[in-house]
Amino acid sequence: MFLAAGTLVSLLGLWPAHAYAQPEDAPCATKREAQIAIDAMVKHLTNSDGPQLDPADSLSVIPCAQSQGAALLELLTPFPSDFPLSPVLRRCDSTATLAAARYLKSRSRERSRNRRQARGASQLFRAARDCRSVRQGDPGLQNNPAWGDCLSFVDGKVDGGSLVACLRARVEGFIADIWPTTLPPNVVLIIADDMRKDGLPWMSKTLSAIAQNGVNFTNAFSTHPICGPARASILSGMSSRQSGVSGNGNGNGNLLNGSDVIGYWMQEGGYRTGLFGKYLHQASAPATPPEGWDEWQELLTYAYTGFELNVNGNVVSFPKPNYSTDVLANSLNQVIKKNRRVPFFAVHAPYAGHAPYTPSQRHEGALLDIDPPRGPNFREDDLIGKPLWVKFLRDFFTQPDAVAIEPHRQQLRSLLALDDAVGQLDQTLEKLGLADNTVVIFVSDQGILHGEHWGFTKFSAYEEVIRIPLLLRYPRKYPTPLSSDAMVITSDIATTIASLAGISMPPGREGMPLDAVLADPTTSRQHVLIESSGGWFTYPNRAIRNDRWKLIASRKHSGTGPFHFELYDMDADRFELTNLYAEPSYQSTALELREALDNALPLD
Repeated sequence: MFLAAGTLVSLLGLWPAHAYAQPEDAPCATKREAQIAIDAMVKHLTNSDGPQLDPADSLSVIPCAQSQGAALLELLTPFPSDFPLSPVLRRCDSTATLAAARYLKSRSRERSRNRRQARGASQLFRAARDCRSVRQGDPGLQNNPAWGDCLSFVDGKVDGGSLVACLRARVEGFIADIWPTTLPPNVVLIIADDMRKDGLPWMSKTLSAIAQNGVNFTNAFSTHPICGPARASILSGMSSRQSGVSGNGNGNGNLLNGSDVIGYWMQEGGYRTGLFGKYLHQASAPATPPEGWDEWQELLTYAYTGFELNVNGNVVSFPKPNYSTDVLANSLNQVIKKNRRVPFFAVHAPYAGHAPYTPSQRHEGALLDIDPPRGPNFREDDLIGKPLWVKFLRDFFTQPDAVAIEPHRQQLRSLLALDDAVGQLDQTLEKLGLADNTVVIFVSDQGILHGEHWGFTKFSAYEEVIRIPLLLRYPRKYPTPLSSDAMVITSDIATTIASLAGISMPPGREGMPLDAVLADPTTSRQHVLIESSGGWFTYPNRAIRNDRWKLIASRKHSGTGPFHFELYDMDADRFELTNLYAEPSYQSTALELREALDNALPLD
């Protein structure tokens, strides 16, 4: 299902940046106290006179969770019974409130029995049909700030599905806050391969399933734009300097110990763990999957069709027409169903997005009428200030522009199967009653050039390579869409997973928990460091980038030797066309950034 244009724009990062916070109260001391609180709230919601009462009066019998309960009741009963409403809005209000009350009651009974699944979760969505006919111009909505930030509109009408999903998530969050014992969230990490940030608009299921109900980190960066090091960073929370993984092949991935990966620590913390897809280049042998994983389905053959998987130590062949993205997605969903009663952590890392960009058969004719993003840096004429490798590519590759454009379109097609997989995952979590209590993170290891600066690979520090999509959905904690422009990096993902799951990892890692950044944006980093060992005509390079400036230092030759420097004003020149490093008026900025880069990544 494709979203309305206005909704799509908002999902891509135009929401106001803010952090969601619930009232601060201590949990109830016992399950009995929590149940008394919830029973009083249900009585208030289902009493025909309830909406006329002050929530504080209805909650006077509650020995705990006073402010949290009052805040939730105000959200679930936005209109007093004598408030003038249109019949359509009154019906929406009544059904949403009663559905939330039924869900609150049933969910509390499930929690008292230590059940992770919310069996009545999908039933609440029946209330959406009574709300989807309410128009934005309804006087009741204009005269009363109903439902707070749970209220949104599509094509001038209330988005009923989003409304009840948000109310349900708030109920789940309330129960989690007051319950005397914690409910660890499930976690699913999705890693696309070589996907650029600007590929998101064509992934409608990913937008609607994750972004519409989650957090969009609009300033996310890959700190080592090569598959192996980037994935080591994502899974360990360490930089390549810490992990030792600096490239692909030659056993480089074996430098990262299994006990340094988030899967190990999640397993130690009581989670069932599973990996489905790419791990690290040459980091495991068929008979010896790394420690820390209960289910291991590693993609041994990097291909879309005609591939092999290491399934728990056994090599399994999948001949054509099996499509690797689909096979891995099906395995992921089956394992989730199998482990639905225990906390699980799963990594879904298909080949989708990587060259040769082979789409599934059902997507071969897709996107014929679209033009991939192309800025003024696409095969630019003026290469003054660019490194030698860019000039070499300009002189070496003389094919017409279409030769560079078509691979970009094919890459987008290859990502559509991953988009389907995200939609399938969303449906599985919803049907199992696990959606509100599952963290879903969507990220790419790095991007790639499609003709920008004459390039066609990754390995460099240009924006199209280092800027990545990063979406996080956790309805219980973040029930409404948020956008954050904090500078975040691949290393932040493992530490974020550990933080949200309440799992301890060894200290000293580069990553920062993103939930802490959302709670206090002032704690975000001031710059990011990028380093690359190079490859495919691109010389080794490193860079430092803050919210305005970027300094790139590239070797002038493939090995050791002097550096070529590039300085870009990212506010005025986001396509990196004009190198300001040699300009006298920018010397102080250049020297300041060079010193900071040299201190972090010595230019020896």
